[in-house]
Amino acid sequence: MIQYGGLRSKLAKVRVCRRFGANKLGIESTEIHQGMWNWKNSVFSQHNRGFHSFNQLKIRNAHSNSNSRELVCLQRRYKITEQVGELDTNISQSSFNNTEDDKPNSPPQKNSPNGQINITNYSKLSEPDHSNIVLDSNNKVKEYNPVKKHFIFSTKEMQENFAYYFLPNGYPHSVNKGYAKFAIYSSLSATAITILNFISTQALFVALGSTTTQASLYSAAYIWVLKDGIGQLGGILFAGKYGKSFDEDVKKWRFMCMILFNISIIVEMITLRFPGAFIYLASLANMGKNVTFLCAAATRASINLRFAKKSNIGDIAGKGVTQFTTSSLVGMGVGLVISKACNISSIYTIAPLFASLTLLNIVCSYKATRVLDESNFNKQRFYILFEEYMKSGKILDVKEVNKREAFWIPSLFNPQNEFVTNFGVFSLAKQINFLKKNNRHSTADSLIDQAKNNERKFLYYVHWPRYRKTILPRRWSHKREYKINFNLHKDASNKQILKAYFFGLKLDEILDKKLEERLPKNARKPYHSLTDEELEIRSSCLRNAIFEAEEYFELFDFEDFFNKMQNFSDPDKENWDLNSLYIDKGTNRYTIE
Repeated sequence: MIQYGGLRSKLAKVRVCRRFGANKLGIESTEIHQGMWNWKNSVFSQHNRGFHSFNQLKIRNAHSNSNSRELVCLQRRYKITEQVGELDTNISQSSFNNTEDDKPNSPPQKNSPNGQINITNYSKLSEPDHSNIVLDSNNKVKEYNPVKKHFIFSTKEMQENFAYYFLPNGYPHSVNKGYAKFAIYSSLSATAITILNFISTQALFVALGSTTTQASLYSAAYIWVLKDGIGQLGGILFAGKYGKSFDEDVKKWRFMCMILFNISIIVEMITLRFPGAFIYLASLANMGKNVTFLCAAATRASINLRFAKKSNIGDIAGKGVTQFTTSSLVGMGVGLVISKACNISSIYTIAPLFASLTLLNIVCSYKATRVLDESNFNKQRFYILFEEYMKSGKILDVKEVNKREAFWIPSLFNPQNEFVTNFGVFSLAKQINFLKKNNRHSTADSLIDQAKNNERKFLYYVHWPRYRKTILPRRWSHKREYKINFNLHKDASNKQILKAYFFGLKLDEILDKKLEERLPKNARKPYHSLTDEELEIRSSCLRNAIFEAEEYFELFDFEDFFNKMQNFSDPDKENWDLNSLYIDKGTNRYTIE
């Protein structure tokens, strides 16, 4: 028998008998004393599991209308120590009913059916663990269902531990859709990256050692530090030039940086073949790696923001670092095994291994990036939505547009990119001065007249360059020999920017169709190559196209267009976010006073 101290004479004593069986425990009964008291730190064990004492059991007296005393258990906590650690458990208990003379074994009151007391354990605050004790009317144990013993290698325990260390708190309800796929593919890609980096670093050491003697160790260390410094400098220059574009197209930058990483690995392995050019090749490769890590870190911040659902960006970022670190450790272990099994000094030996790991990295990077659905507009995404709307009158949702987006193709060669419209390339004053110097007074006057219309918040003009200055083939530049230049008002809103871009795409569609009808394809050439007749036809097409585009713009219901983009009737379709746009860079805007 185990006795628990702290008995108060004025309170009733309830004796609860419990038979565990001689083979299981040597304990015959346990005494529970009702009142304000502390249970001492006593322990009784069942095999390898021990039950620690209750810390503090607080009981108060509540008086009902029948003047009966009801002892209510407010909060009870105890600890169960298992092989896997300590498990905090909450106990919720129904009220204890006593008679007015406080006798312990008095008959039950009417408000306690059958006189039973149920004590239920809660292993978590949200759900019970189905372990309970049932006391009869004489306060004796009628039924006892113990907590099932958990083993350290049980499936449930392993899942809980994995979620605790690698997934955000509250997963999957605390993150948006697609987080699991992104995390899995990113971890596989990180593992392949670590293996490749491990092997390529060993290749650099081999290449550097083949040209280094004992007398030139200082020179080798200098070359290695110089290589790292040049690579970091390249990363700084790249961030300064393209840092503003990371948010514009997260998927493109993330995937392209992985392609750049694999190219850098190739360059590092080439040092085995050309050790004399070590400093040049290694510096170039290290520059590519620094740009890769910079892009990956910058885009991961935007990705964490997209997955965050309950203001838990820090938790998602922390678990992302945990996932990457674990993948890196696995990759280092695999790389160590490979380096022991293969001859790293031979480029022909590691070439097949490199090819397979590169393929794994690219495929996993593509799969991870494909999961992301960006709900804001850049020029490519709005161009895809505009084309479908002009063809069928259907407004595509976020998921459909992201499926059609070709983020794996560089922007310069991407046929889905639109190269016709430009925003804020030149200031308004510079453009008017340029037009007047080239005897295009009507176009300059048109810009001035447009500036007086404060409602539109944008200006435009069509520019035909005298010489074709692009290296792109005609099929990649949409077969256009002209540019539609825009200048936005300083106070232009996001919807007004979309209106301007919508107008530019519509003008381009009408003008290109008219030029196809009036001019043969071989006559669509730069300005300096056109005859007087071809110049007149082109000017006529431009005037008619501007007139039709202006008329269409005035009659189009933009409010209904924007409302449909932001409020789809189907709940499974994600609405577009117009609060952030990546169409205009915010340069060379104008004001009218």
